[in-house]
Amino acid sequence: MAFARGPKIVTDGLQIAVDPSSVKSYPGSGTSILDLSGNGYNGTLNNGATVISGSDTDGNKSISFDSNDNMTFANVAALQYQPLQSFSMMAVFSLASIAQYNEANQYDTNSTLFGKGSTGGSVGLGLRRQTNGNLSIYAGSRGNSQITEVYSISANTIYSTTLTYGPEFQHLYVNGVFQTRSNTSGGADGDFDNTGWRCFYPGAVPGGNSAEAVGKLFLARLYSKKLSDAEVKQNFNAVRTRFGL
Repeated sequence: MAFARGPKIVTDGLQIAVDPSSVKSYPGSGTSILDLSGNGYNGTLNNGATVISGSDTDGNKSISFDSNDNMTFANVAALQYQPLQSFSMMAVFSLASIAQYNEANQYDTNSTLFGKGSTGGSVGLGLRRQTNGNLSIYAGSRGNSQITEVYSISANTIYSTTLTYGPEFQHLYVNGVFQTRSNTSGGADGDFDNTGWRCFYPGAVPGGNSAEAVGKLFLARLYSKKLSDAEVKQNFNAVRTRFGL
């Protein structure tokens, strides 16, 4: 297991770790982003998603998403969590824009930052364009009552965000700090969609008005447990200097 420079991250329960700045995750060509966790759950770049070097941060590469670009992971049983289980996900990203849901701009528009599913059985970190044009992130699973309050973000700005999920509550963190939570117990008798995890996918978590997002992904991680506040902070501290957060 090898990660880009910086302090140690939490490795207990780590199932997916992709980081295009690491040559062990992205050797320099191709459409595969290799899993640094050692589990072999590699990401696949689709529809023109590419790895780029930019001026956002010194020496960091990112995956650039435009139009219907996305990254998907293998749909395997080991990654199929259900509402009574616990898991967590982390992403470092920047968002440029999300297309309007319709020309009348009547509704908020959603896209998936890191999640799975596109119906009431979906779960993950979501991106939102509100009708006033403001951008935000949120954590969502299953029904509307299980969506956290949104956290407003600025376009083309790097953020680290984490969703920790358990059968009672899901928590949303931004830049290592707890922001909000929502009750997940109402979905305990249901199932999450049996689909693979994906990033920058034009689907809402949970289902709803959706469109493509334009942005960049600097790293993504998935854990088979609900990270504690201290563990979320540890992971953030491991990247804050690297990304100037």
